[in-house]
Amino acid sequence: DGSVNYSTYINGKADGKGLCWSHDRKTAHELVGGEKVEEISLALAEVRAREMFDLPVPGPSAMVPKVASSSSSSRGMGILRRLFSSRGVGPDGSPMFKDNGIWGTYDGSLDADGNRQGEGKMTHEGGSSYKGGFVNDRYQGDKGVYHWPDGDEYEGQWKDGERHGIGIFRSADGTVEYSKYEKGYSSGEGVMWSADRKTVHKTKDGKKTTEVSPAVGEKFAREMFDLAAPPPNEGSLAMAAQAMNKRGLLGSLFATKKMGPDGKMLFKD
Repeated sequence: DGSVNYSTYINGKADGKGLCWSHDRKTAHELVGGEKVEEISLALAEVRAREMFDLPVPGPSAMVPKVASSSSSSRGMGILRRLFSSRGVGPDGSPMFKDNGIWGTYDGSLDADGNRQGEGKMTHEGGSSYKGGFVNDRYQGDKGVYHWPDGDEYEGQWKDGERHGIGIFRSADGTVEYSKYEKGYSSGEGVMWSADRKTVHKTKDGKKTTEVSPAVGEKFAREMFDLAAPPPNEGSLAMAAQAMNKRGLLGSLFATKKMGPDGKMLFKD
């Protein structure tokens, strides 16, 4: 069906924890004994694949639409070429490259040998994208932004195709983490804000450790990363405004304050 499992096998049976990707690579699950137990984000699945199995995420399933149709095979890539090459040309003539086993189209600078060099953007078939610097065909620079299909985002420094240096990880649920990365992994002390920005934790190697006040979190962010605290999460503001304004006519008549559509407090004098 196009799905892919990573597991450890003993006597022909899956043993312990593993990972599973759907055929379109847009959904990932944690496995125990070969059985699905919990859906996890694509970003977390990628990290666990490297930590547990030393493998990148699986490439697109054959069920994913091909880059070139049969009518454009002279300009597109055949099945064998897609499997074993790392670059090609799409049916519209745009350059294509493979990153971590996933093909995508490239819009940006190339050197004389056809390598990605300088600023550019990769848009991958699975729905992920990267925009930022390239050196010798790999992601590298001080401010590259990578988007995952599930809504997670990383913005920060890259080296040799990996997150490396200071970076900001924004989860689809609204949480934000500032951390230092080494060869793709969160390393050392960091700080994380909840979606509503009311709860702040220090982190160690990407895991929460101690809860601190927002003021202490902001001070730590400036001292460690030279960054201000993240702005309010638009989703949380919208939910708060909806809750405060769900009071009906009487609430509007007798209340002295409410939240406006832009998230700012309104007062009655």
